[in-house]
Parts: sequence; structure tokens; C-alpha cells
Amino acid sequence: MGYFVADPVGLGIAVCNVSTFVLLVYLFLGYVAPGRSRVHGALDRVLGPALKPLRRVATIRGFDAAPLLLATILQCVAFVLGRRLP
Repeated sequence: MGYFVADPVGLGIAVCNVSTFVLLVYLFLGYVAPGRSRVHGALDRVLGPALKPLRRVATIRGFDAAPLLLATILQCVAFVLGRRLP
């Protein structure tokens, strides 16, 4: 795709992509080492406020799908921003 962070749109796309990566790391650490990872605890403190409203809607039979839902939303925003580039 080749977007550069030279304009606000490129910066928005970069923030969405980095946030998605951080969410996937959070999700992975939550299932591999729940409660034992310092990194997961730090990410939980940072991402918790954004995930809390989604957890009310996206918890299905004990499976917390809120990080996946937020990652999907972020990638949709990045896609829409990318479509606005000339």
C-alpha cells in the first residue's frame, strides 16, 4: 500500500494499524498466560477503558470478543481513511 506518515490521513492509518497490533498482542497474552504476564497487565490498564463498553456487547458464552471487535473497527476506520487518499 505504501502510505507514509506525512499527512494526517497517513498518521490516522498508522495509529489504527499499531493499535490493532497492540490489541492482538493483548489478546494473545490473555489466552497464553492469563494473569501471569506484566505486559498483559500493563496493556489491560491502557486498553481496559476502550474495551469495557464493548465487553457488555461482545462477550459470548464466556469468550471475550471485545479485542477482536475493536481491532475490526480500527481496521475498518483505516480502510475508510485509506480510500480517501487520492
